[in-house]
Amino acid sequence: MSIALASTALVRCGGQPVNEAPAEFPLGVASGDPSADGAILWARYQGSEALKVLVWRATADASTALELSADGPYARVEVVGLDPGTAYRFAFVAGAHRSPEGRFRTAPPAGTRPLVRFGATSCAKYGWPFDCLARAAERDDLDAFLMLGDTVYADEAGTLAQYRDVWARSFVLPAFQSLRARTALIATWDDHEFDNNFGGDNVPPERRQAAEQAFFEHMPGRVTARPIWRSVRFGDTAEVFVLDSRSEREEPRYISAAQMQWLKAALSASTAKFKVMMSSVPIASYAVPFFQPFADDRWEGFPQSRDEILRHIDEQQIGGVLWVAGDFHLACAGRVSAKGVGANQYEVLVGPAAQMPNLSPSYPSGPQFDWSSGINNYTELELDPERGTIRARWFDGRGRALYTRDI
Repeated sequence: MSIALASTALVRCGGQPVNEAPAEFPLGVASGDPSADGAILWARYQGSEALKVLVWRATADASTALELSADGPYARVEVVGLDPGTAYRFAFVAGAHRSPEGRFRTAPPAGTRPLVRFGATSCAKYGWPFDCLARAAERDDLDAFLMLGDTVYADEAGTLAQYRDVWARSFVLPAFQSLRARTALIATWDDHEFDNNFGGDNVPPERRQAAEQAFFEHMPGRVTARPIWRSVRFGDTAEVFVLDSRSEREEPRYISAAQMQWLKAALSASTAKFKVMMSSVPIASYAVPFFQPFADDRWEGFPQSRDEILRHIDEQQIGGVLWVAGDFHLACAGRVSAKGVGANQYEVLVGPAAQMPNLSPSYPSGPQFDWSSGINNYTELELDPERGTIRARWFDGRGRALYTRDI
């Protein structure tokens, strides 16, 4: 399903109209990792003329745009010097041709605590209906969209060219292009960007390198090489901690010592009201029969690392922590642990956006879990610092709310 952006006006450069040329920008545009004064802007360019990007306030005329140079074919431009908490539009331009138009909002400035709203999902497999992504793309009130991994399924790829083809076949679709153009992305990877059950060293080095390069070429983040862990700040309301739950595994560690050290220090130092933990794989314990045989593929199978970070949060009394994960083909809401370490921490599972539902005959349930469902979905996270709550709401492919939980 195609979702058109609201503006149909042509970008003007030097007083002359610039016409949209989809063939030269076959994967549309995207933005990512917003800051209080900018963001990363992205496009796939297949033309031969010099490329530049125009950026302007969403409420202003495009002819007054900021102009920056860009390089293809995977154009990535960091724009800075913008006003905080402000909606902008952008387009890539080459000669008389331009890309589709994109939008993003800069993050709120430090010292402010506005309401912040994220979208989130995971597990979007080519060949399944992308209705959930299309519904999310209709939103104009999101500060960012969290991609929790398995954005593409590249299990059959082996070479860089093959990985690029996998990314392109998904991103050429209207629903994906509309979502990526509508709001800034914050992304991590999971296993299927590499291969099923990828865990750090179980993919040949040359294949792993190709998979990583394809990821960095297609996702508009501030990192272009490992390590991918980082944080993105939204004023004093939220800090989003983007974790790498796959590529740094080495027994007995689920994440590297460097990532753990960074994470513990950054959490302790954060002054944000809410700390959103983007872990592509769930950290909660799942004491239900179907999930136990697969524990080695998640935090639960690495008890030393799991206990270390959960105990740090508990003992340091770090408030406002919300774990957000994907991977399971299951939407879920519940406490990280039924008792003991992590019992006061909460996790939400997002997705699948476009995948087979988890076929478990025993979905997580009470008393540890409040709700679970295998229906394809995307999630809204509304962070309200005045109320001190995060409202999580899951939507299906028709835009209907499946469940709402105040945390």
